[in-house]
Amino acid sequence: MELTDHSLKQLTPEFIKNQSHDDLICLSLKLLKDLQESRDRLNQNSSNSSRPPGSMPPWEKTDQKENDDTADKNEPGADPDVQGAPRQPDDSPSEAPSAPEESNDTNTADPEGKKRSPGKQPGAPGFGKTWNPSATEEAHHCHPEQCCCCDRALNPDNCVAYTSFHQVDIGLGDATHPGLVVKVTPYILYENTCICGHHNRYNPQAEALGGVWEGIQLSEWRWIAPTLAAFIAHLKMKFRLPIRKIQEMLGHFGLHLSTGCIQRCYEESGAAVAPLEAPIQEALLEEMLVHADETIWIENNKTLWLWVFNTASVVYYCVGKRTKQLFQEVLNASFCGWLMSDGYGAYRHYDKRLRCWAHLLRKARGLAESMDATGRAFGQQAVSVLETLMDAIYDWRAQNHPEEHTQALATAHQSLLETFKETCEQYGDSAIQHEKTRNLAREFLNDWAAIFRIVEHPCLPLTNNEAERSLRPWVLMRKICYGSRSQRGTKTFTLLASVIDTCRRRGVDSIRFLAHAIDAARKGAKISMISQAAEGT
Repeated sequence: MELTDHSLKQLTPEFIKNQSHDDLICLSLKLLKDLQESRDRLNQNSSNSSRPPGSMPPWEKTDQKENDDTADKNEPGADPDVQGAPRQPDDSPSEAPSAPEESNDTNTADPEGKKRSPGKQPGAPGFGKTWNPSATEEAHHCHPEQCCCCDRALNPDNCVAYTSFHQVDIGLGDATHPGLVVKVTPYILYENTCICGHHNRYNPQAEALGGVWEGIQLSEWRWIAPTLAAFIAHLKMKFRLPIRKIQEMLGHFGLHLSTGCIQRCYEESGAAVAPLEAPIQEALLEEMLVHADETIWIENNKTLWLWVFNTASVVYYCVGKRTKQLFQEVLNASFCGWLMSDGYGAYRHYDKRLRCWAHLLRKARGLAESMDATGRAFGQQAVSVLETLMDAIYDWRAQNHPEEHTQALATAHQSLLETFKETCEQYGDSAIQHEKTRNLAREFLNDWAAIFRIVEHPCLPLTNNEAERSLRPWVLMRKICYGSRSQRGTKTFTLLASVIDTCRRRGVDSIRFLAHAIDAARKGAKISMISQAAEGT
């Protein structure tokens, strides 16, 4: 157990002199660990941590231009202290509007001629909670169980309450008890004095995150309970509701929350499931068939691409550039299954690849209906070949042939494919004036193996509809919210989309699983992969 600020204030010389030899050894080890961690934090700078260059003393700055360029990539603010005494939860409900305040510029003088100090001025109404619901559930009593100084077990009869807070949650209905129930549970935190004389307080678990989650704290000390936070995340993701609409909807159920509180719940949900990103990606590499596709995503007016990697049991989303490098980072060398994709060049290096026939059929039918005679001739032949092979594959599947009996299907259509390949070589020649005809013929030739590999493996899919259907809801969300405004917003979106769609694939209630993940993250516990935690949700 760590020494908090509350505990360190009690370590006076008189207290230390009265301790036994064993107790002093135990306390010394804790102080040594605390000193080492403090020195490590003291030695942090912009080159070895996320601290901004602006926090460095002037004599440590070497290149002002480099610091200016780097400052845009870092967010200001020091690491929050999570070892102090508990504070009131920062997830506030809806806030009443206050009268507009004058500028708090330090150069502005008051009527007496003195400069104002920054921040809230004396007498200003400020902001605060206007909704303080009464408790509806029995109180939870939180007692310290062990002395953080000598590690002795504490007598529960010596506990004295020192603070409390309320937590708002909802009860999800079912077929027997339909509806949504609002629950308000009081939490009472106690202090206990050990026989060694040390006063111990129950401190809720709290973890301040870094990196893209800078400023997010996973803590038990929260106004919003896990189930309600998971419900808010689902309203944002699955129902594509903006923050203001979520606020309005919750208000009809008697939940009066501020937009800032709702946004924090959404971001905290993403931080809670962040540890699942690596297991989901590892599960993706173990699959035998992956559908991949990408669509445009906007992040703070910057055009990126939303990628989806879809299998029968797992779905993984990420946002980045539309490059071969990103594809290889997700499906690395350890992946040895089949890949279904469109004709984008980033996929062509992968050997066990399948081409989506739906794209090819659309292009072929467009040529067959064009005004150019050359295009019509080639388009009609391409449509005829693809439809003939599709009918043969569907017939083969209907007859339930064993997978090893696929050679007969390939042999029966070998001459058809050879004739069509000669036609593609003819129309792909640079002498063909019609550009769309020439491009489609060359596309068939460039991806010949990937396109017609399905004839040798008719049990594999013909189209990439799985990936396109997965992207469709998020395309609608992009049209409503115009993408995301920050890297944190993008990361939150991709993590929640991956978890929610993977839950759907595995038959797990995504709201209950997300509530389980948030609850575990607040307590500092590890969350299991979705299939393993399904029963616990």
